[in-house]
This record gives sequence, C-alpha cells and structure tokens, in this order.
Amino acid sequence: DDLVSDCRQRQLRAIDTLQRRIKPLHKEFGAMIASGLTERSIDLYVKKQLEKASPATVQCQMRYLNQAFRIAHRKRLVERIPHMPTIRVSNARQGFFEEDEFERVVSFLPDHLKDLVRFGYYSGWRKREVMTLEWRDVQGDVIRLRPEVSKNKEGRLLAIVGMIAEIIDRRRQDRHDLIPYIFHRNGRPIKDFRKSWDNACEAAGVPDRYFHDFRRTAVRNLTRAGVPEKIAMSITGHKTRAVFDRYN
Repeated sequence: DDLVSDCRQRQLRAIDTLQRRIKPLHKEFGAMIASGLTERSIDLYVKKQLEKASPATVQCQMRYLNQAFRIAHRKRLVERIPHMPTIRVSNARQGFFEEDEFERVVSFLPDHLKDLVRFGYYSGWRKREVMTLEWRDVQGDVIRLRPEVSKNKEGRLLAIVGMIAEIIDRRRQDRHDLIPYIFHRNGRPIKDFRKSWDNACEAAGVPDRYFHDFRRTAVRNLTRAGVPEKIAMSITGHKTRAVFDRYN
C-alpha cells in the first residue's frame, strides 16, 4: 500500500496497472508481518506463480515487492530487505505488421477502434498516447503530444499530413459537442480494447500480436522511406539510439 501511495505522490502513471499486478502479492502476503517474510516464502511463491504466469510477470512482481521493501526500509519499518530472486526473462518482442496483415486486422475491428488503430500504425505512438489525444492537441497543421501523456514526459509534434490527415478529417466528422476526445465510443473515452484487439488479430490470422508492434513497424517504415533517423526518432518518441536501432 505504501508503494502505491509513493507512486501517487510522485505522480507516476499507470497506477491502475501497478495495483492490478500486485494483486497476487497482496493475496499471498497481505496478512503477513513484513519483517517475517523470508526468502523461503518468496521462493515458494515464485515457484507457484511460474506454474500459471509468465516469467516476465513474476519478475515484475518481484521488482514491485523489492521497491515496497525499500520504501519500508527507508521509513525504518523493517530492518532488512529480503533477497528477491532474479528470474530469467527472454521475451524480446520482434513483431512487425506487414500492410496486408494490418488491413486485415482493421477490417475485423469495431468501427470506433478502426481510426485509433490506424493512427497507431502510421504514427508509431504508444497506445495510451493515442487513446488520450484530445482536440486541444490539434493545433493548426500539427498534433502536439502533451508532456504529461508522453511516457518520457516530453512533448513532441506530429505533422497532419497523408494518412494522419485523413484520419483527423474523419474524426472531425464524428466530433461531438463538448466531447474533448479525438477517439471515443459514443462520446465516451476508450480505456481498454484488448479483447476486441485479440479477437480481430485471431480472425485476421495473426494471433498473439500487440499494439506495441506498431512502434517497431513505424520505425522500419520511416527509415525505409528515407526519413532521416533524427526526425523519425522525434516522431516516435525514442530517446535512445539503442532502442531505435533494435526496433529497426
């Protein structure tokens, strides 16, 4: 609970995601005195979790548990921080969307998601960045991503040209009075569409694909189209050359 409070105080995003991911920890250790948590208890928990969850998920839980204990140690609520096991994770995603695959997926999506997904494909922006776009972010011939929405807390610009311009024109036709969101469902913000996405990918014959694959796809498409890497990185919001090169 202190970990969640600390994240709120630091105004970190995705608090809901954090709370969802630590639910198994709460269930297993919630009634236990923190100072009584032993390495043996943690090892048994990890073994049990690996039977039903991916290594990456369990490793994430260990990271959160370690952060929680560091906060408790800083507040002098515990004298020591138990050792957290390191779990080998080999899940580097390498997915790309070919254009025909992308179009098939879009054809199976509900109407209110089609343009949202198209925007992600052509811009390479993260899902949350696209879902939270508002009409105030459209300024003249550019879209300005607000720093508080961006993952690295830095704003960036996207020119409204080509397919992006077509998407924005269609969204204007579906714009509702007093509704700030560019992408919405009957005037309500779109918060999650994982089920619809998974169903569309399955129907399109490309199961187990991710919206995040659009970032790799956009990087590849931009560089192959001859866009200078510095400009391409400013469009997709990549801060480090290493990640950009890996995606390319």
